[in-house]
Amino acid sequence: MSIERVVAETSAGPMLGGLDWRPPTGGAHSNRALQEAKNQTDASHFTLLESFGLVRYGLYKARPSEEALKLPRSLVSAAACFANLVGEKYPDAALVLPVSSDDERTEQKYLVIVLDDGVPHIDAVVNEMSARDTIGSEERPLWAFNEGKYPNCKLVNFEWLSGGADKASKVQPIPINPWPLLSLMALLALSMVGWWGYQNAKKTEDARRLVAEAAAADPVPKYLAALSTQSNTMANRRADVVGSLGKLFELEATIPGWQLRAVDCGATQQQCALTWSRQGGTFDDIRDALPTQTLIPFKPQGAPVPLLDAATTRVPWAVQRESLLTGPQAITPLPSFDNAMADVMPLLQMWRTAGLTIEIKPAALWPTLPGIPRELRHPSAVLRGDIVISGVPGPFIQEVLETAPPWIQWEGVRAELGDGGDMRGRLSFKATGIYYVSSN
Repeated sequence: MSIERVVAETSAGPMLGGLDWRPPTGGAHSNRALQEAKNQTDASHFTLLESFGLVRYGLYKARPSEEALKLPRSLVSAAACFANLVGEKYPDAALVLPVSSDDERTEQKYLVIVLDDGVPHIDAVVNEMSARDTIGSEERPLWAFNEGKYPNCKLVNFEWLSGGADKASKVQPIPINPWPLLSLMALLALSMVGWWGYQNAKKTEDARRLVAEAAAADPVPKYLAALSTQSNTMANRRADVVGSLGKLFELEATIPGWQLRAVDCGATQQQCALTWSRQGGTFDDIRDALPTQTLIPFKPQGAPVPLLDAATTRVPWAVQRESLLTGPQAITPLPSFDNAMADVMPLLQMWRTAGLTIEIKPAALWPTLPGIPRELRHPSAVLRGDIVISGVPGPFIQEVLETAPPWIQWEGVRAELGDGGDMRGRLSFKATGIYYVSSN
């Protein structure tokens, strides 16, 4: 019998899937946070992924049928490799690869990985139907093994995936916590000073433990502390986002030998990426025409060398981050989801009449931490969801960004440039945002 979640042998070592990914308590890695994660899940092994300011543990817990089996040495996490390869450019990417089996009688299994904000969100070994259900109908960049089954995917295999392996992606045992042993030694020492002294000390310790357990059982203080910390960067100054539009319209769409095709601006990255197609020019032409922009030769994922006919340049996109709960942009109180949707529906209906495509995803508790139930309701609790407006004509994008209610925050703007006409008429925009509402 073998461990099913060891999905492949690669040049980087055996590859492990099906890990439980979660952030450490407090959002930063420490021995204490790792031990807490171990206690919460009974995990025996872990891998640590740090990406774009986010920290995640990938935790492995043996199933009852696997407890007598040992994990191979030099294991690497498949999900960590995938995040290393594509997470920066495609933070919502997905991967599907078939898992080989020694027993031909067993049902074919597939490794499914889905990223969220560039870090693993789903990491599972499932059958084909579950794999398709896991990916869902949402459009996202997809890496897979068969274009017939997964149209528009990028064809890859496990050896390609192993190219993302690094020291941090190694799966290793969780160190033994020394504190229980030290506590036992302290108790033995206390017993030597007398039975009554020991009893009194034990009663004091028990009382402290009960107080700590009672505090830990209440998720509200932990949630409010996390909300206070993370709310400072939950919103963007709208004037910065709208003001940057004029600069997009002023961009040179054509330079000697090159044609601008798309512009992607992200508030999180604080920069815009411009995609160019070659019209007989060279990289030197770009450097001469755009000396203030950073030139990056365009290299498709998995390709050994950059493309000759495409390039990317990057420019800063300064957008100040603020809070919606305090300060000049504060909304007090935040509307409930039902009230927010009732107020914004007429505006969205006008946009739909104008031919815009609108996608609103369900809201969920924000922020989230281990030990905080997603069903938590509190007068100060906040829900967050995604909203995407696409197919926006160039002259209409400023109105979309300005007239959206303040509880919608624009996180990214993408402009695609068509042929012919003036700059405004050739641009088609997609605005990506986050909306915040009250849990009440």
